[in-house]
Amino acid sequence: MAAQQFTKAYVSSMSSLKGLETTCEGDETNLTAKIISLQLATDDGAKVTAGKYERVRGVKLGELAFEKYETDVDEQSLKAIHQTKEDSFLFKGQAYVQDNPIKVLVFREKA
Repeated sequence: MAAQQFTKAYVSSMSSLKGLETTCEGDETNLTAKIISLQLATDDGAKVTAGKYERVRGVKLGELAFEKYETDVDEQSLKAIHQTKEDSFLFKGQAYVQDNPIKVLVFREKA
């Protein structure tokens, strides 16, 4: 049986990347789901960040870490930093922060 997936829309005017991270962590807990992607989207014509989730049961997920990056060098540097902390790389995506699109790396912090 395939895992249940669903999408939540987050406002493009999110005040900070940390605010989006905290919101997604809360949604993981409240929805009993893990985040699997972030992407730019529209909802009834409005810009939103679409967070895709997958239902999980009986798993403690831990804290998320969102990192903004701009170049391939930034991406590799951030991945190396998180690897030294033994954080798990989840995915790269995009999000709106203060109505501006940014590239994001998402990690799961070591418990």
